[in-house]
Amino acid sequence: NSYSARKGIFNFIRKVQYWNAMRQSKACEAIITNSQYTKKDLLKYYPNLDNQKIYPIHLASQQCKTALDPAIVDKYLPNDWRDRGYIIYLGGALTQNKNSLGVLEAYYKFTQIVSEGQQGRQLNESGSGHENASVINSELVNKGEDGSVNESGNDADNGSNTSNKADNRIKNKPRNDVVYELNTNNKTDNRTEDEPGKSNEPESFPYLAIAGTAFTKEDDPRLNQLHEYITQKGLDGDVIFTGYYEDEDKFQLLKGAITFIHLSTYEGFGLPVLEALTAGVPVIAHNGTTYPEIIADAGILVDGTDSSATAEQIYRLHKDAELRQKYAQKAKARAAKFSWEKTAQETLKVLRSIDM
Repeated sequence: NSYSARKGIFNFIRKVQYWNAMRQSKACEAIITNSQYTKKDLLKYYPNLDNQKIYPIHLASQQCKTALDPAIVDKYLPNDWRDRGYIIYLGGALTQNKNSLGVLEAYYKFTQIVSEGQQGRQLNESGSGHENASVINSELVNKGEDGSVNESGNDADNGSNTSNKADNRIKNKPRNDVVYELNTNNKTDNRTEDEPGKSNEPESFPYLAIAGTAFTKEDDPRLNQLHEYITQKGLDGDVIFTGYYEDEDKFQLLKGAITFIHLSTYEGFGLPVLEALTAGVPVIAHNGTTYPEIIADAGILVDGTDSSATAEQIYRLHKDAELRQKYAQKAKARAAKFSWEKTAQETLKVLRSIDM
């Protein structure tokens, strides 16, 4: 397993530190974990621990009570995000477990579904009789837990410089057939009267906004791999690295998005996902480790290692305003079950149960 973003001796040192800390748990009167999954993981390595002395207590997210302010999103994304929309990947990192390349692969295949659908529509309109090349599976992907990488990946943060946000952009195709109404997750037709039901412009697709300073580290081979993939697939103008974002702007970036995506294959809790639920944005996440516990039925769970299946779910949300609204409402209802007050009360109860 990988214990450090740095290899060689650094990985060995972190491994020793990690397991020394873990061994201390055997002498504890009580152990608090941040999820049922973490408790299960701990018992996997230390099966002789007293199950009754391990207390899963969920974390929480800060409250999100402000309405979307598009001017704040303007600081981080191209001006036409209001027309194109955007998918957001926030709270990620370059460590293997975060599966950031998997996010890019799913996004690329999503753009291919959009393009194939457009080509199919053009063929039908020309009288070719060919069906749309994109066939979407309407059922949710619900595969088993992956758990293939056991890595903490705690290097995700939000800081760098917003001046980098416009480095890789192209002149974007207009999005005249779908207009996203800000903060309502609805879409409206914007079609000409002389061609009802049709768009005069080719359909474009939302940006992928990758937020945080973890993706601004120069000369990092893992980041170079992401940039090489973006260039290879012709996504230079469609994937936006926001760089640093102010903490108070985080929920604005989340609120403005069509969907939030996180395909990490190992998490102990998954705070960014809970923040997305709190913001009321539809969530797509990996169906493994702690995510099913945190999200329940309030988001779309996918096999994060299956980019094609994930792309299909992105497309469903992209095309279906009612589905987005459904998951936005379910997200807020689920997030309401988490609070720091509840976390504090349950923690205090554990502390009072032991001799201090």
